[in-house]
Amino acid sequence: MASVGSLLLLLLMSYILISTVTISTSANQRERENASLDKLKEHKEKLASAQKNGLKTAADTKNFGVLCLAILKDTAKLMESLSDKKSDIFNLAQSIGNVVPLVGSIFSLIMTLVIVIDKYVNDRSLLKDIKEEFDRLDAKLDEYHKLQKWNIWAAGVYHKPELDIRTAWTKYKTLLGSLAEAKNDDERKRHKKSFIKSYRQHEKAPREMGELLKKTGKSFISNLGDELAEHVKCHEKEILEYTFLILTLIIKGNVMNQYYYRLENTMSKAKDEEMMKNVYEAMTAMFDIQKRCIANSMTYVLQDVKPFIEKSKKRDDLAKEVWSFLQMAYDRYDWMVVAFITLKSSHKILKTENKHVLTGFHDVSTQRITVSVARQVKGTHSKVKKVIKAIEKCITKKVLCYKVADTLSKCGEEVAGIPVSKTYTAVHAYTRRAHQSIKAKEANPKARGEARAKGEATNEDDVSASPENPSAQTPYIYTGECQKSPGVKHRKFVVLIKSDEEMLGKDPCAKLDCKNGGKCVPIEDMFLAMCQCNYPYYGLHCESDINDYRIELKREAVTDRKEPTVKDSKRRNSN
Repeated sequence: MASVGSLLLLLLMSYILISTVTISTSANQRERENASLDKLKEHKEKLASAQKNGLKTAADTKNFGVLCLAILKDTAKLMESLSDKKSDIFNLAQSIGNVVPLVGSIFSLIMTLVIVIDKYVNDRSLLKDIKEEFDRLDAKLDEYHKLQKWNIWAAGVYHKPELDIRTAWTKYKTLLGSLAEAKNDDERKRHKKSFIKSYRQHEKAPREMGELLKKTGKSFISNLGDELAEHVKCHEKEILEYTFLILTLIIKGNVMNQYYYRLENTMSKAKDEEMMKNVYEAMTAMFDIQKRCIANSMTYVLQDVKPFIEKSKKRDDLAKEVWSFLQMAYDRYDWMVVAFITLKSSHKILKTENKHVLTGFHDVSTQRITVSVARQVKGTHSKVKKVIKAIEKCITKKVLCYKVADTLSKCGEEVAGIPVSKTYTAVHAYTRRAHQSIKAKEANPKARGEARAKGEATNEDDVSASPENPSAQTPYIYTGECQKSPGVKHRKFVVLIKSDEEMLGKDPCAKLDCKNGGKCVPIEDMFLAMCQCNYPYYGLHCESDINDYRIELKREAVTDRKEPTVKDSKRRNSN
């Protein structure tokens, strides 16, 4: 077995690698990195001292644990600085040689720390702090690896056809301007001949872009659409923006190809059909990506929530911040977010000791804090009052809080022939006073009045939750009373009531108007549907015609209008 001296030496060597790496950055980033690197140097000296003297006493071990925690925190700060350089990292020619060994050194440091800490640190409270810092740094490394992977691929394989199309489009517009200014036929012929010669290398770019979207089977080239979805974490708005960008690029390429083939006198029906097919298949591929993203969106929701959880934040602020983000990034849904202390609600046997009991939520947990999110598809809420009456018949004030969800699930009451258990999405029961920190408009007037009279929650054990009804619809939150334990009254539970459409099990396609022969496609296991369009139509409801867009692009080429772009902080400036 390795001695303490050899393990500390290994740890010191890993840390030296990190502290000696230099990175090309902006002035502000360099200032932050220098501060982190100064800390690294201090830690390196303390590690060297520990390696020299060994861990002889309990105090030595305790101090070493504190040092390990400080190392993790300052390494995490360095990773944050790297994450801020998303646009810089796309220019990998200079920085990749420095970044890769740095990330590798950090990974080596983590592995060595795991060995040393597991063997020598025994303080449970300190171990808990170290474990949380491990989790945070591991998440940053994982995010950084994903970003770097996308950057390398996008800067190479994916970027080439886009750059070819953009470069050719500039030449095409210049040609049209030159033809308009030409004084005679000979001059026009020279301009056309020059264009033909320079355009040959770009002619295949729109086909390449289409092929990258539907790449399947064994290949070293990943599917562009799948990588794109992972890159933007399946945020629908960004997927739609990229769909528009890809559609724009391919159609621009086709417009130029048509002109090029006419100049060369090689235009044919087969080529025209191939170009139309390329556009249609690209649209279909992006539709399938969007559909998969919606179906698997909760995976990305939980990934998005995790970075928000930091112990320095108050839980009410944390819940509101997460809810605001989700409402913006995933705006198909109404959201409820709850933030609470993990250990105070994780009792498996003494369930009455749990301060928060949640059903229908998805959890993201750390050692200290858990954020739970619940969602439902937006809709109308005309049956809320009937649902409330049914709930109040099911749940008396004597029901224990941890039994509320189970009691509702077994309740025999119905709403328009629908069991109560089918009328709500989520239930949250809590045993400390909430002071209406649930920022939703209450469906029950009594609860609204109590909330206004009592004000906001201030106790640290109180629930911190969102949302506030964002759509001016009929309220869909109900708050009732339960008991923490027999005789301990006036605790609360909250029910997130479903929309009429979902409650009644209506076909989600019934409210979706797919135009121009578009087909409504339901999303499996979700109360959602999408329009799958037929060529040449596209858009959320297949309302737009690609041929109209093609005409608009041709007009742009003549008038030199500004072309559409995707605004994405994660994406390189490809202009």
